[in-house]
Amino acid sequence: MVRYPSTSSPYLLLPYFLGLIVIVATTFVDRAYAGAWTAPKGAAYHKFALNSFKSNKGFNTSGDLIAFTNDGITPISEFRDNNISYYGEFGLQDNFTVFVSTAFKDLESDSPTGALTNSGIGDIDVGARYNLYNGPKGVFSTQGLIKIPEAYDEKDTVPLGNGQYDFELRMLYGNSSLYPLYYGVELGYRWRAKAPSDEWKYLLEAGYTLNPKYYVRAKLDGTYSARNGANLLDVSGNPTLSNEYDLGKAEFTFGYVIRKELMLEGTWTPTPYGKNTAYGDTFQIAIIYAPQPKSK
Repeated sequence: MVRYPSTSSPYLLLPYFLGLIVIVATTFVDRAYAGAWTAPKGAAYHKFALNSFKSNKGFNTSGDLIAFTNDGITPISEFRDNNISYYGEFGLQDNFTVFVSTAFKDLESDSPTGALTNSGIGDIDVGARYNLYNGPKGVFSTQGLIKIPEAYDEKDTVPLGNGQYDFELRMLYGNSSLYPLYYGVELGYRWRAKAPSDEWKYLLEAGYTLNPKYYVRAKLDGTYSARNGANLLDVSGNPTLSNEYDLGKAEFTFGYVIRKELMLEGTWTPTPYGKNTAYGDTFQIAIIYAPQPKSK
């Protein structure tokens, strides 16, 4: 759906956000772990977040910052993605966790001809993580994921996604022996159907518990194109949907423990480097509900 003129605002989505919290909080009872760790059997983790991404420039194929263009010619003065995201984990066994994530997006792309907008559910990720080793040397796991693009029309003027399936396999390592510090490393490969290039995925993560109430976390989440795509650009009003791109996203999080099973987080995610994609910052505020399974 495309609307003229724009009325894009994350606050218009707040009632949906609050409603989802109430539904899930009364449906699920049970904490997952970061990175390579799997959730205990019967545990669950639910993260609802308000996210705001804004950009008025992009990385070119050399990694330099330039003004946006939609098709190489038509300028885009600003692009905004305000969305409500959900990420959930569920421990089926102590060594086997399944997860799902998606977002309700409200997009706006400004150009000389007017503001183009679109809203709806974006890609849906479904995956599973299996713990291979948990001992003094840390935690090793493997993870598989499928991206499902069936909730939207990729032919929209400002598409919510590029309409193709992705399949990803990832290896993960984590270590918390230096508590209150933990750290993790991930490396994976994503196969992307149709025109887009496949991707190498990498992630570095570290977190520190300051005291029982406060914690901090930092990440570097990277994508490196395999350079095997059919076309370089996906010509649309969404400049984040390049068929072939590199991107590095830093992430800085400050968390507050409201009570044992309820946390509040604020996150800033800048994009320090990239090629052939959008440059910008994402600001997030999230609430996490993560109770442990009840003792028998």
